[in-house]
Amino acid sequence: MAKVLDAPAELKRPFIVADPEALTIGEMIMAMRHGLGRRGGLFPVPSPVLKAALQALGHAETYRLFAGSLVADSSALGQVNWQPAMSTRDALAVLMQRPKDRNAA
Repeated sequence: MAKVLDAPAELKRPFIVADPEALTIGEMIMAMRHGLGRRGGLFPVPSPVLKAALQALGHAETYRLFAGSLVADSSALGQVNWQPAMSTRDALAVLMQRPKDRNAA
C-alpha cells in the first residue's frame, strides 16, 4: 500500500495485486500438497479428454472454470516497483502448514 501512496505521479488506473509469476491450477494444488508434506500426486490429462469427460458427466461449466485463464494483470504495480513479499507458490505451501483448526487461536 505504501508503494501506491508514495508514487511520484497521479495513478489513474486500478491496481490488481497478483504474483508476477502465473500458476496453473495444477501448480497451485502441487504447492499446497508440498506444504502438507505430500508428493504432487497429479497426472496430466489432455484438455480434449477432460472436456469430453466433464461434458458427458453434465459438468461442462466446470471445464470452462478449469480451462479458463486465472491470470491477473499486475503490471500497474510493477510500475511503482512493488514486489510481493513471497511468491504465490511459497505462500500456498506455507498456508497449508498452518494448524487445521484456525478458530482455536
